Amino acid sequence: MPSAPRAYVRHPQARTLERYGLTEADYQRILRRQGWACGVCGTVPPSGVLHIEHFHARNYWHLSAEQRKKHVRGLACWLCNGRWLRKGATPAVLRAAAKYLEAHERRAK
Repeated sequence: MPSAPRAYVRHPQARTLERYGLTEADYQRILRRQGWACGVCGTVPPSGVLHIEHFHARNYWHLSAEQRKKHVRGLACWLCNGRWLRKGATPAVLRAAAKYLEAHERRAK
């Protein structure tokens, strides 16, 4: 049985990849690892754009390309990048947010 067709993902321009210290092969590897979709929600937006999501290290844009590449975490759609992965998001912060929401859910029952 043939596999389902993958949604179309627009590839970034070469200068965008350069800004994050990535090569086309790096981008393809991340995309393949994430199942050709957003690393958070698992979808591809209608625009086909997945943003290069990175840790906001101090002086990020002054780091060498190789150093910037180490801070790239994956690819995310616009909504997930803006909602869940914005500057300051860490596993600890997101776990605390989930705990907060779960506590509210228990109280609301």
